[in-house]
Amino acid sequence: MKLKLTSTEAECHIQSIDKIIDASTLEEKKQDFIARNDVAEITIRTKSPIAFDNYDRIVPTGRFTLRIGRSKVTFSLFSSAG
Repeated sequence: MKLKLTSTEAECHIQSIDKIIDASTLEEKKQDFIARNDVAEITIRTKSPIAFDNYDRIVPTGRFTLRIGRSKVTFSLFSSAG
C-alpha cells in the first residue's frame, strides 16, 4: 500500500481502524473492515517519515491518496490527533 502526498510517496500499512461510520445513516459500525462508501478514521504507519499539514490550515499538503493495489484509490484528509 502506498500513501501519496504531493510529490512524495511512502510505503505504509493500516495500523488500526479506529472508527467506521456508515455514510448513509451516519451511525457508527462495529466491524473490523471498511466497506465501500464507509467513512473511517484510521491510523496509518509509514515506513519513512513524511511532512504534512492539517487540512483546515493548508489544503494542498493536508490531503493525500492511499493506493491499495492498482485500482483502488481513496481520498483522505489529515487532522490533528486527539
